[in-house]
Amino acid sequence: MKILSLEAVPSDFSGSPFHVDFTVEENYFAEKSADAESAARALRLALFGRSDQDGGTEFKSVRAELESSEGIFDAEWNGSEAVLTKKDDSSAKWKISQLTSLSSEEFFSAIFLDAKHWNHKLSASDGIFAFGSCLSAPNTDTQRLQLAAEGIVKQKEAMLQASEKVIASIPAVSQEEEQNLSQMLVRTEQELAALQRDVQKNQSQIEWVGKIALLKEEISKLSKQKAVVDADIARFRVKQTVLEKARKADKLQPEYDVIVQQREHEKEIQKDLSDLKKTTPFLSEKVRSAASALNEADKNYQLTLKEFHEKRTIVERVRTLDEDISSFSIEQKNTKDSLVREQTALRLIQENVNRLKALLSQANMREQLLAKKMNEQSSDSLLVSELDEYERELLIIEDENSNIEKFQEDQRKLQKTIELNRSQLTATQAALSQQKAKELSLQSELTTKKRILIKTVGHDSPESLHVLLAEREAHLAKVNEMVERISLLAMDHEEQVKEKELLEGTKHALRISSLSLSAAIQTLRDKQALVEATSSAHAFYLQVLSYEKARSELMNGKPCPLCGAIHHPYASGLHFDTNTAEKLEKAKAEAAAAKQTKESLEADHLALQQSLNEHETRLSDLTKKLESEKDFILSETAELGLTGLREKKPIVWGPLIRQKQTALVNRRDDLKTRLEKIDAGLEQIAALEEALSETSEELRKLRQSCDSLELTIKNDSDSLQQLYKKEKESELARVNTTRLLERTFARYGLKASTPAMQKQNFPTLVKRREQWLAWSSEHEELSAAIAKDAEQLRSENELYTVQKKTVGDIETNLEAIAEKLKKLQKDRHEAIANHSPDEFIGAIESECENAKRLKDEAQTVYEARQNALNENLEKIDSLEGERNEIQLKVAELSANFVLNLNKYGFPNEVTFLSSVISSTQLSELERQSTELSERLKTYETQLDQKKEELAGLEKLELTHLTRSQLDEILNQKSDQFHVVSGQAAVLREKVASNLNNRNRRRREEKESTSLSEQIQGWKSLIGTSEHPENPVELARKLLVQFANEYLGLLEAGFKLRFQGSSLLVKTSSTLNGPTISPISALSEQERSRLAMALQLARTQLIAPQAITEGFVLVKSSSENKSAYRDIADKLSANNIRLLVS
Repeated sequence: MKILSLEAVPSDFSGSPFHVDFTVEENYFAEKSADAESAARALRLALFGRSDQDGGTEFKSVRAELESSEGIFDAEWNGSEAVLTKKDDSSAKWKISQLTSLSSEEFFSAIFLDAKHWNHKLSASDGIFAFGSCLSAPNTDTQRLQLAAEGIVKQKEAMLQASEKVIASIPAVSQEEEQNLSQMLVRTEQELAALQRDVQKNQSQIEWVGKIALLKEEISKLSKQKAVVDADIARFRVKQTVLEKARKADKLQPEYDVIVQQREHEKEIQKDLSDLKKTTPFLSEKVRSAASALNEADKNYQLTLKEFHEKRTIVERVRTLDEDISSFSIEQKNTKDSLVREQTALRLIQENVNRLKALLSQANMREQLLAKKMNEQSSDSLLVSELDEYERELLIIEDENSNIEKFQEDQRKLQKTIELNRSQLTATQAALSQQKAKELSLQSELTTKKRILIKTVGHDSPESLHVLLAEREAHLAKVNEMVERISLLAMDHEEQVKEKELLEGTKHALRISSLSLSAAIQTLRDKQALVEATSSAHAFYLQVLSYEKARSELMNGKPCPLCGAIHHPYASGLHFDTNTAEKLEKAKAEAAAAKQTKESLEADHLALQQSLNEHETRLSDLTKKLESEKDFILSETAELGLTGLREKKPIVWGPLIRQKQTALVNRRDDLKTRLEKIDAGLEQIAALEEALSETSEELRKLRQSCDSLELTIKNDSDSLQQLYKKEKESELARVNTTRLLERTFARYGLKASTPAMQKQNFPTLVKRREQWLAWSSEHEELSAAIAKDAEQLRSENELYTVQKKTVGDIETNLEAIAEKLKKLQKDRHEAIANHSPDEFIGAIESECENAKRLKDEAQTVYEARQNALNENLEKIDSLEGERNEIQLKVAELSANFVLNLNKYGFPNEVTFLSSVISSTQLSELERQSTELSERLKTYETQLDQKKEELAGLEKLELTHLTRSQLDEILNQKSDQFHVVSGQAAVLREKVASNLNNRNRRRREEKESTSLSEQIQGWKSLIGTSEHPENPVELARKLLVQFANEYLGLLEAGFKLRFQGSSLLVKTSSTLNGPTISPISALSEQERSRLAMALQLARTQLIAPQAITEGFVLVKSSSENKSAYRDIADKLSANNIRLLVS
């Protein structure tokens, strides 16, 4: 039996009604819904009709929905009794004993767990008291206890058989073989460590030899470069004297340039000053004549201007009068035109007003006549909204008459059918009780088997375990494939090692050839540099000799044609090497020999390079193949979860993979053993479910037969009552509708007491409604027309008044304009008679313009001549002052320059000028000197550093072997290291596999012994369970067994055990191993889980179906509610559902 939903209404106002749906997925009630205790009491009341021992209840009504093998039921308690009915057959009454064998107290104890109460008991009492409290309810049903114990025995026997199979499948290894493997592994590890040290030492020696060779090569190269720089410095000493004098002259050059510039400037100023003084008298005479002409022109212009202003005033007044006369003439003409237009508009408005008054009078008369007609027939306005309702009521009367006749005929037929069906109900109810007992027995055994299977399966399903086994088989097959590929990889690796040896030999020969070629190239460069230096020295010597005659004929103070200097020793006094021609020929011969040697070495180097390229190509192909294979193996092993290969060399991959392969084989074998246990349990459960299904099918057929007959009789009786009720309702509706229509027709002056008369007079009402609608439409149209005409008449009257006032204003304005026009014409005639303003002013304007032009010309000439004279005088003063300043400055600069010449060793200015050279020549000599000094310093510093570094390395004296010998030794040691590493990995794998097998065998043997002892203990209890004093002992044993199973599901970390008459806790999570402690030593959270496990175990004994059907109510304390919700979540993962409030 499964509870689906619950509704309850409290008997007073202290609580609110609640509804709980137990089919939802959550493991706890909503915060504002019912708590677990109230829900349990309400369910007890709905099923058994009683709540507490004293018979009191806090509920007014309760309704619950149940589901069982019989179907879906409604259990309802309405305040006096509990009623159980089936969903599809509400007529038949059921008893709760037909659905469950539990009593009221057992049902309440099974579904309701007071976690808060029992947690308090466990924390406040010792183990015995708490345990006794959990066993306070009746639980001594011997048959039920014995069936539960037999189920546990069968479970442990199946586990024992599986454990024995596992022990037989584990291979045994002798102690002597294990010792031999351990000794071999120790020796291999020692050899591996020694080889690793040798490899590291050899690598450091190779690095030391390479550094020394590189340093020697660099020291030789730097020495040769320093010698070239020393030769360049010796040749540059010839130009050093010229460079020193040029530097001194360059420092004085800016000062001398300033003096020369000032002298040239003084000469230019003196010349300009003489020219300006010659032009001054001529400019003064021109200014006096221009001033006299300007005075005469100004007097003439002033007289002419005075006459012009007088006549212009008269002309401006006349022009103003002409403009006013013209504007008033135009205004007079426009006003006359406007007066004619406004008079015409006034006449048209008067005619429109008369027409609108006539139309408005006619419309008012028609509206009054229509309103009189509508007032006489005002009652017809109701027909517009009510006539359709009258028609519908007439149709209702006709339908009710036909329904009454049909109901009477159906009543006669149903009475005959009910009499026939009642005689067939009593023959099918006797066979149900025998099948129910058999069904209960099968359910108990099936529950035990399922609990055994759940414990074996754990959190996984059998299907998922089979899928996991298939995955492990596929995984192992891929691992086997990887082992084969790694073997092939090792063979390719050996071939690669051989090719590397050939490549290293070629590289060594190529390095020697490269060193020889580099030395030859450097020798050739040195010889070519020597040829260039000798050729340059010889050419310089020949150039000096060629200028010897010219230099001997130089006059004092003239520059040298060779370098620009004045004083030089003769060529015979210079220290030149006279054998430069012979040395040049010898250097050329040595350079040619060095070139031939270089070409020969280049040919040998090219042949070695081609051989190296061939080896590198073959090695590259092998490397790409190996890398591709390694990448494939690494990617596949990563997908297979085989880690640790990327950090290892491929030569040790084989032993590592084989070690992981052995671990995978062991895991697959363990999973196979577990699946064998699960398959055996599934076969037993399937057989029990098949038997239970057959029994349930027989019960269902019998119940269906009874239900069908009861349902038929009940439905026929209900149908007959419904027909009686419908007949009365139809008659009452017909009479009421007829009376209502009679009153309606009387309101319109028509007599209709029967439906026939009402139907006859209905068309009259239709015609009256149509006439009223026509009148209403016409009245609305007339009202709208009258309002429109009245509004138009009002606006036309206002327009007429405005227009009439406008005409009067225009006539008054026209008379005023005529008077003003006459006055303006009289004033103009008095001013200039009949002349035009342009003729009157034209003559005087011409005279005035001519006088002004003459004055402006005289003014321009005077200003130009005066400005020229002033500028000339200003320039003379400015140039004289500037000349005096320059003379003083030149004298001061010349004195300072003479002092500086003496300071730098120049006796006079001529000697200074002979030592000056161009800036380009000076910059080039400076650059050559600086570059040579920096090059020499750089090479000396680098040479000292390299020598110190070489001396430090040579002091170490790590080895006396050559680089090739060291490389050969390193290759041998590396190969030995890889081989020994692979051997060590294989030995580690064998040792680990043996240790794993030995530990597994010990664990399985220990578990097998424990299971055998437990089976004997349970069998001894089952064999003596018929004695009166043993059922309680068996119940205690079962309770502890079930409680430990629930503690395991809750992951509590401890279990219960008996020690004498006390119940203690065995904890296995401490560092020192298992410990035994009283219940009072547990924490709050551990006591919560222990109380929950004991209560669930007790429910398992009383009503196992409450667990399997997933319906147990738990009441938790408000401060520890989250802990119990966590417990509910853990149990829900094992198909055990708690509902926590």
